[in-house]
Amino acid sequence: HEAVTAVAEHVQEKLSATEQRLVEMETAFSALKQEVTDRADETSQAFTRLKNSLDHTESLTQQRRSKATGGGGDALMTNC
Repeated sequence: HEAVTAVAEHVQEKLSATEQRLVEMETAFSALKQEVTDRADETSQAFTRLKNSLDHTESLTQQRRSKATGGGGDALMTNC
């Protein structure tokens, strides 16, 4: 009878310890998930800002095209 009680107590202690570790792991996982989500949001916003900045920045490495030559307002247009 004593052996059964000892085994039951041992199993109960291990179960309690396992439950505690599981709670700690869930808490750590939740914090990690939140951190990853926050960083992903920050990265996405930074990328959007960079893209918008680059979309509105003139390239200094490429020559600007000259303006198109064309007739004045009184020029006759033909379909050649």
